[in-house]
Amino acid sequence: MIASDTYNVHLCALLIIVGAIFTWASVEFLFDISNLQVGGCLFVISSILLLYVDIITWWVNNRVGCCCYAEYEASYEDHVKLLFEPLDTFKGRCQRAENGIIGMIAISASFLFTVGSFMFLPSVHLFYDGIIIFIFGSAVLFVVQLWLLLKHRNDSMLCLLHLSGCGCGLLYLIGSVWFMPQFNRTPFDTNGAAGFFIAGGLCFLFVGVSITYRVFFKNQVRVDYRESVQRGTIVRDDEIGADMQTRIHLWL
Repeated sequence: MIASDTYNVHLCALLIIVGAIFTWASVEFLFDISNLQVGGCLFVISSILLLYVDIITWWVNNRVGCCCYAEYEASYEDHVKLLFEPLDTFKGRCQRAENGIIGMIAISASFLFTVGSFMFLPSVHLFYDGIIIFIFGSAVLFVVQLWLLLKHRNDSMLCLLHLSGCGCGLLYLIGSVWFMPQFNRTPFDTNGAAGFFIAGGLCFLFVGVSITYRVFFKNQVRVDYRESVQRGTIVRDDEIGADMQTRIHLWL
């Protein structure tokens, strides 16, 4: 993830938390606007921001080794040929493409969240259809974070980060299911489902804070090229140097 986009992750998490609070059935926060209208708008904004971050992260970083990376290919191969199987083997191609595939799956989850969030708006009248889409998006998010958890199982900090990501996806999944009409029958049910979304937002906020810590406080900026490849990241040769202060690529 580009360092400058870590703040977008924080903002997404905070918007999700506040949006979930506005879905509480027991409190009317604004007299002229329904809670669901405000909560839906906040979910839309946060989902669009998250989709933007995922797309930028994939294009700047994770497509390398997967697709559309001709300008990086020679340099990339020079550094990964000792780490991966040969390029002309199936396993070698899969190893190179893994980050790109994970990134595309993450984009699909963010896209589902964005579509579902628009359906939450009362004027659209598709709230429960949006919940179904959110269920699928949450399941995809959980799978992506579980994949990354296993991928980075030897890095305790990243394990904690992706474990929190798994918790985020699982909590959103439970909250989404609880919002379904067959389960959401009383104000207690609505508040309970919203509570799971708030907890999921807190997990997501922890992910954002963890990324910020790794980028700005754990000396993750001045890494050499080989280390960046081992982390599943890559930059062009002419970008290494002074520009590394602002162009850090850290895959979530």
